[in-house]
Amino acid sequence: MKKIIISAALFSITTMSVRAQDFHYTHFYQSPFTLNPALTGVFTGDIRVINNYRSQWSSVTKFPYQTETFSVDGGLFRAKMKNDDYFSGGFSFNNDKAGASKLTTNLYNGAFSFTKNLSKRITNSITVGFMAGYGMRNVNFSGLSWDNQYQNGAYDPSLPSGEPSNGGISKNYMDYSAGLLWNFSASEMVRLKIGAGALHLNRPDIGFEHTDKLYSKYVVHGLADIKLGKTTNVSMQPAFEVALQGPTTLINIGTNFKYVLQDRSKYTGVYNEVAIAFGGWYRVGDAAMFTCRFDYGQFALGMSYDANLSDLTVASSGRGGFEFLFIYTGIFKNGTTIKVSKSRI
Repeated sequence: MKKIIISAALFSITTMSVRAQDFHYTHFYQSPFTLNPALTGVFTGDIRVINNYRSQWSSVTKFPYQTETFSVDGGLFRAKMKNDDYFSGGFSFNNDKAGASKLTTNLYNGAFSFTKNLSKRITNSITVGFMAGYGMRNVNFSGLSWDNQYQNGAYDPSLPSGEPSNGGISKNYMDYSAGLLWNFSASEMVRLKIGAGALHLNRPDIGFEHTDKLYSKYVVHGLADIKLGKTTNVSMQPAFEVALQGPTTLINIGTNFKYVLQDRSKYTGVYNEVAIAFGGWYRVGDAAMFTCRFDYGQFALGMSYDANLSDLTVASSGRGGFEFLFIYTGIFKNGTTIKVSKSRI
């Protein structure tokens, strides 16, 4: 009976992955290209490099789902812009591999944004962003077994599968997205970023042998940095994400608590900022997530773990997935960064 239940749970995982279609990160607030194109270039620095990696369901199958995103973004023509307005550009590469069929999606994105400053006294700006991507999907049948390969109750991989292709099939497509972002801070105590994105606007056909259009995805998200006192080094960083994609809804909510161990030298730059952060998050109806992050100067390392709380716990025993994060933020010495973003988030 237990084998039947686990098989049903495994089938549910596969079904869910097909219906949801888009992968997601626990560190969603540090994966700008998969959240909102308007986040391109909106950070304090001249260049930003982010690498996200996620592995899940290793407790359920010997073929865990693995996702990785690499992105680079930064400002363009900042020194020539007036009124603290600026353009930004960036590039990202997503690789997602799922299950025994090695269903693989590679997506190359190029993003462009423009930020309009609304105030000379405080941080108050609006950013509009656009993204275009080229996707490649393929599936490998060599690792799968089929009914036709069972003879007298025994599996014989040398028998023909009877499927259209014994090797694999692929599909290429174009993908377009857009978004808006409001970046606001009236003081050093509270800083906000609130945005909305519309991904897969053209609903690309990702089907192999039959039409299967990807649902458009609509995202609303927010992130804050709230100092818990004028003289304290502790700040709270709550965030949320609500994503609607066809019949599925994804809701992430939670907060980090950040403690600055050492402030960066304001004028000499001799000392780097050193900080640690820990957080608790909840993906509604799915998982409890725990995150940690360590910042040292221009570098940051993060990790998270998902504890599965859904009906799939019968197969996963509550074990979800690990996620790792690396960030490098470069600041050039030409002074162009000063007029970009005064936000810590």
